[in-house]
Amino acid sequence: MTIQAVNIANQFEVRFIDQARGCERPHSHTSLVISAITAGALRLQINGNGVELTTGRVVAVGPQVVHCVEAFSADFSGVYVLEIFEQPADYEQVSPAQWSIFGQSVTTTPQVYAEFITLCRQLLDERDNAERTALLNAWLGPYLHQHFNRYPFCIDSSTMAEPLAVTIREQLDHCQAETPPYDEIARQCGYSKEHCNRIFRRSYHLSMQSYFLNRKANKAKALIDSGKELAEITLECGFYDQSHFSRVFKEIFQISPASYRKSLLDSRQSHTR
Repeated sequence: MTIQAVNIANQFEVRFIDQARGCERPHSHTSLVISAITAGALRLQINGNGVELTTGRVVAVGPQVVHCVEAFSADFSGVYVLEIFEQPADYEQVSPAQWSIFGQSVTTTPQVYAEFITLCRQLLDERDNAERTALLNAWLGPYLHQHFNRYPFCIDSSTMAEPLAVTIREQLDHCQAETPPYDEIARQCGYSKEHCNRIFRRSYHLSMQSYFLNRKANKAKALIDSGKELAEITLECGFYDQSHFSRVFKEIFQISPASYRKSLLDSRQSHTR
């Protein structure tokens, strides 16, 4: 099994993983995630729709777009994942509103695929972070320009969710408990828990519980690079135990917390040699 990862805080992360399992839990990110495979195929579900990722294709999912892996082919050999945490400050052609509702994109142009694979390999190579950032920005600008030329009409993402769902989400975002009081949230909203969950799923393509778990996993991912012990992160993020933390993390990010941390440390040590 091969796992490589490079993370530049608040900018981007690039990963290569060759194991044909994980990432099967429906989830979303606040970032833009772009992926391509080296051989074989995998089947994705994006906002409830099936998408086939094969060699020669580049698939991108924008912020808050729910996705997961449904199946890997027998000859799958690896996937490159580029996660861009926020809109580059020096790219003014795309507004924050456009960035927030990027949606999804499937690109089948051979040149885009080849350039993306090359970019990911370069970002994983030993080089300084300033050079990595320059390489990313040089590729990302034309990619975003092409995407938003195809989909020029953007609306504010807040209009896409029902008011009740937005209220529930705000309460979940501010909840610090290990498990949110779903019944109490529903009572405060004036509806049954089942109705609240139905409206929430209709707006965000996730149940309230799945959304909260997803939020905890993303928080944990950010803390892994901080040097805290995994047991401490488990408690801070409200997982039942370290086994539960590891299972949920792997279902979302395809690798275990321990493997993810090791790959980040390995990349830093190779850079300082």
